[in-house]
Order: sequence, then C-alpha cells, then structure tokens
Amino acid sequence: MVPVNAGFTASADYLVVQFTDSSAPTTDETLTDWYWNFGDGNESSSQNPSHTYSNSGTYNVSLTVTDSGGNSDTYASSISVSAKSSCGVDPGNEQHTSMASAYKFFFPLLIALLALAVFRLTRKRQRFPNQ
Repeated sequence: MVPVNAGFTASADYLVVQFTDSSAPTTDETLTDWYWNFGDGNESSSQNPSHTYSNSGTYNVSLTVTDSGGNSDTYASSISVSAKSSCGVDPGNEQHTSMASAYKFFFPLLIALLALAVFRLTRKRQRFPNQ
C-alpha cells in the first residue's frame, strides 16, 4: 500500500486556474508539504494555490505531496487554458454568437427600410415640388 495518495482538481477561468488538493494519506500520518509545478516554469508550495498563466495552451501540472513520515507521491494531469479575445469577449459564448446572428439579419433590413424611406421622400418631392 502506498502511504500517500496525491491528487488534485483544477477549475479554469480563462488564464486563471484554481487548484484544489484532493490528496490523502493512507496511514495515520498527516500531509505536511505540497509542491506544485504548473508546467510553465512556475511553482508553489501552497496546499490550494491559484495560478495565472501568461498564454493560452495546454500545460502539464504536477503535485507532489509529502506526509509527516517522509512518504511522498506525485500526481500529474494536463490542463487547458484560453484567454479572452482582444475585445474581452469569450469567443465560445453563445449569447455573443446569437447577437452577431441578429445583427447579420437586422442590419440589411434596416438599410432596406432607410432606402425605402429616402425613395418615398424623393418621390413625394417630385410630385409636390413646393412642399
């Protein structure tokens, strides 16, 4: 039996990731040390760190935990992060996608209505030039 069972979960909000330690000792020892390698050259010794990545991508993250008896275990997992677009809009957000579709439909309709109004005003002036 392995005396320590390392593990973690990760929750990403664009480039910011909250890591949560789910490690557990399998003996009467207690966990004393956590070593995180975020896969981008940065590290942490916090139990539940938050980390901000500089770029979108997939990173190999590892956590090594040590218990009070000196036993250790390492768990590794890949995580993917992505940045917001330059205008601050999430490109996968369905609300923004549906708004773009609405604009694609209504903008030509608006142009057509404006053209019709100009045509009618021009035609009215031709029939009644003094008004």
